[in-house]
Order: sequence, then structure tokens, then C-alpha cells
Amino acid sequence: MLGRFAGLVAVMVLPLCAMAAEPATPSQEATPSQEVIETPLFRLDIPKDWKIEDRGPPIRVRGPNSELMFIDIVSPDNPEANSPAELERVQAFWKEKITRILEREVAGTSIVEDFTETTLDGQWFLKAKGRLEQKGMFVGAYGLLGQSGVAFTATVAGWIKDEPTAESTAESMLKAIVWKHR
Repeated sequence: MLGRFAGLVAVMVLPLCAMAAEPATPSQEATPSQEVIETPLFRLDIPKDWKIEDRGPPIRVRGPNSELMFIDIVSPDNPEANSPAELERVQAFWKEKITRILEREVAGTSIVEDFTETTLDGQWFLKAKGRLEQKGMFVGAYGLLGQSGVAFTATVAGWIKDEPTAESTAESMLKAIVWKHR
């Protein structure tokens, strides 16, 4: 029932156990550089102190407190070929698909924030948040339907103590996407 979230929990717990057993070395304490995902359509800056572990798909990113974020990006094959009517159809399709993905990501959790939909500079921005109180974990799911039919989903999970920072970081990351063509 928990789908990918159960996998998130397993993926998070193993590295936490390993980190607890290893003393920090000077190289681990150095401030990491900011990583970027860039295409001809957009630039997505990975939040400072977060590190890409796998370029996927989905892209797997680890936070400074062992938070785990999965980012899925879908771009049209030829964005210039989209007429306004075709772009509207593609956007309606992805809006529905992102809605289902976000609902699935928080299924089986205690919902902290119901599914919400807003617009951000004319683009659909969707989110939902849940918790697994007994395990002390949270999950936040975000979606953005951007320019030229590009669709993003980001799911972040971690310990409840890190919830406000991690969720704010994921949301801010999507809101700060730099579009190369307006």
C-alpha cells in the first residue's frame, strides 16, 4: 500500500546506520558544491548541501540530514512543435498524471496537508504532505507543470525533526527553476 514510500524508508535507514558507525573524516565535513540538472529548456539547481546520488530516472538526491528526494522530469520530444492547442492537451494530461502520482506518494500516511493546487507564474504547482508518526518519518510530494509541457515531480522523505527544512527546500527548488525560453 505504501508503494515507493516503503522503499524510501528502507533506502534511508541503511545509510543512517552506516553513518552512525563511521566517524566523520575531514573530507566529509567539507561544504559540497551545488549540483545542477540542465537541459536546453531549463536549469534546475539542486539545493545547497544536497548531493545527487543517482541521475536515474528518477534522480535520487540525498540531503544533509539524510533526507531522500526523488525527482522525475518528463520533457516533450519536440517542444517547438507544440501548437497552443496541443500544449493545452499535454498540460491537461500531465496535470492529471501528477495529481495521481502525488496522491499515491502520500497514500497510507497520516495526511498533514491535503492535496493542494496553485499557480506559480502561470504554471500549475501541486503538493501533498503526510507522516508516518510511529516511524518518525514524513513524506512531501510536489509537482510542477512548467513551460513547453515539461513536468516535474519531487518526493522528499526523512525524519520528522527535519520536515520543515526539507519540505521548504524541495518546494523552493521547484519554484526556482530557470526557464531558458519564455
